[in-house]
Amino acid sequence: QIVAQLCGWSNVDSKSGGYDRMALLLEQDEFEKVAALYIFQMNVNRALDVLNEGLQRGGKEELATLILALVGSIRATSTNNDDKILINEFSAVTKLFHRPYVRAMFGFILTQDGNDLQYECVLDEQLDLNDKVAFAARYLNDQRLYDKLDKLADESREKGDLQGILLTGLRQNGCELIQKYLDQTSDIRTAALLAIYVPEDVHQECPYVQEWIEGFRLLLDELQMWNERAEFDIYRSHVTGTTPYRRHYFDRAINTNQHFSCIFCQTPLEVNQGTSSQTPTIGGLSTNTTSTPTTPLKVQSRASQQTMTTRSSASSSSTYPPPNSDMLMVCAKCRQVLPRCSICMMSLTTYIEDASYAYEPLLG
Repeated sequence: QIVAQLCGWSNVDSKSGGYDRMALLLEQDEFEKVAALYIFQMNVNRALDVLNEGLQRGGKEELATLILALVGSIRATSTNNDDKILINEFSAVTKLFHRPYVRAMFGFILTQDGNDLQYECVLDEQLDLNDKVAFAARYLNDQRLYDKLDKLADESREKGDLQGILLTGLRQNGCELIQKYLDQTSDIRTAALLAIYVPEDVHQECPYVQEWIEGFRLLLDELQMWNERAEFDIYRSHVTGTTPYRRHYFDRAINTNQHFSCIFCQTPLEVNQGTSSQTPTIGGLSTNTTSTPTTPLKVQSRASQQTMTTRSSASSSSTYPPPNSDMLMVCAKCRQVLPRCSICMMSLTTYIEDASYAYEPLLG
């Protein structure tokens, strides 16, 4: 039952409206595919109803031929009929159908002895991976099932078929599958969205997972899609249960290979040089009321040096953290105030106690 639900197979009788996936396929006029899935679940009456529904909705005349062939095949394989010649004739004719689900459906019906090897005629067709998994779980014995699932997982990883995540999960094998998909398609967006759900411990085994995320964020920045980048960051923080802004900028245990320095006096800006319990002042005026000038901030890294250019702003008040906070406010030597973000224009000294309110509009 669990495998059937994961694979989108219905477990309904002929009087039910069907599983959600079935309804979606019917909206797409995939009548042959839905009929085949019902046949695989031994629900012949429902399969015939689906084909008749498609014919009444103005479907192709091929559906009428398919209905006749389906009824004839069922009669030929009934317990009261042992006409091997008729079965062989049906097998030869039904192999001429172009659609793989139709061929698989008739191959399943015309299977006589129920041997595992006989079901290969279904599993060898170009069916969706989830349908192959559900079919194998229902009809193959344990040993054959394990072998088949391993084979399907290996094939998916080699082809970069994202449907294989159903078998590999988002562990190391799944990340290798996504990397193969990325190499073939250059679809960094899909890779980045999947990377959000990769467990943290897998990031150590597959460091390229973080590169997918950062590569997608960099692409959005280059395209100046600021809103989309912000939505992606907020959604990622919601899924992982963390706030990336505080995690990356205010956690001293992270980003130890990077430090900031004042562009005026070149003094390193460390968090432990932050303010004391008293509010910092510049020129004898409290920074809570003084206009906050915009100054550039130079980011120095052991690997490279980058200069962050920020926009200019006439004046704006900033909200500072409560007393005894160790968040950096100004340069400890020349007392220059930190600049504003070049994207959102929020002062880097602004204290955000809780940003979870921003998740709801984006996540519905």
